[in-house]
Amino acid sequence: MTEFPTAPLDRPTRTVTVAVLGLVLGVMALTGVTAEDPASRALSVGLGALILLLAWGYAPGVLVVDGRVLHVRRRLFGRREFTVAGRVHRPTWQVGLRSVRKLGSGGLFGWYGSFWRPGVGSFHAYVTDRSRSVLCETDDGPVVVSPADPDAFATALREASS
Repeated sequence: MTEFPTAPLDRPTRTVTVAVLGLVLGVMALTGVTAEDPASRALSVGLGALILLLAWGYAPGVLVVDGRVLHVRRRLFGRREFTVAGRVHRPTWQVGLRSVRKLGSGGLFGWYGSFWRPGVGSFHAYVTDRSRSVLCETDDGPVVVSPADPDAFATALREASS
């Protein structure tokens, strides 16, 4: 079993994350100052905190290669497991560009969840730096991840899968 940290957030993802953090925290602060009803203040602060906690908690933290199984450990909410059944390679496209997010995050702490893209179809993504993406063909369909060292990750997964 080999662990690979996910790549740090790339510049566009950091920009989205900082902008959304600023927006959510700003709304929380503004509501806390302007709302006269304590219940409204608590609801605003609680909802904002919940959104940020869920987004951070589902973000990928560590990738683990265990034979043919790829484990994506999320920061707070467990892990996802995928059995590699095909090629492992660097895609010629990036998550987010011409991709439709079906369920998940489109840039807040990463690009993760279920997506759809023309020519690819449905796929899962756990990406923090789109320039370091690795596409794994699994029993559950394509899975895109972004390890800090994509070449070492791809090599380890190919060797473990053969």
